[in-house]
Amino acid sequence: MENQAIHPVQPAQVEFENALDRLVYVQTISIRNYCDKARRVRIEGPAARGPFSLLFTPGPSLAPGLELTADVQFVLPDADSAARAEETETGVVYRDRLLVHFGNGDQKVEVPLRAVTPQARILPEAIDFDVILQGDGLLGEPRFTLEASEQAGTYELFYTPLIAQAHTGSVVFLNDRVGEFWYRLNLSAAPAEPTRLDLLQCAVGARTCRRTPRRRSSSRCT
Repeated sequence: MENQAIHPVQPAQVEFENALDRLVYVQTISIRNYCDKARRVRIEGPAARGPFSLLFTPGPSLAPGLELTADVQFVLPDADSAARAEETETGVVYRDRLLVHFGNGDQKVEVPLRAVTPQARILPEAIDFDVILQGDGLLGEPRFTLEASEQAGTYELFYTPLIAQAHTGSVVFLNDRVGEFWYRLNLSAAPAEPTRLDLLQCAVGARTCRRTPRRRSSSRCT
């Protein structure tokens, strides 16, 4: 006998608040079998090619009292996307749903999906940010200014590691008025191409020299 008072999917609704562009948001849902017999679990949705997606691997029948998990992902769609959205005074709202099927369709649970992206606000004056860089080989200006009436700006970040390999780092923009913006960076660099020099010849007992450039691998990010 199934306990109808307990919701088999937690959370019962998936929400992403203040979703920003170029970021991937993920929330995990848990699905538990409260029935006294094993049941298969099937998830329907979200809409194909929409801003929501599901990371779920169907498995064998779920034993009584056990649970499995699935990840719901949200990525803000492009401006020319056909994704349906509702514009409000505070932001743009995206909606969809999941349908979790238990057994042979004897139970079906709807899980609403909702994401809100805030409306862009144009500030009347320029805003100066303090910039904090963390990570080997990261170089950039300590200050960044977003000019008045601009919704976005470009900050140049240089990655010049001593060792050509994968690193992690971060960049933080700080302002007392608008707050703090933190970005994690996954960095990688390939070894520089070798410099081939002309043949150097010298007589026995003599000495010769030649200046050669010294290069350091670098990558520029904006």
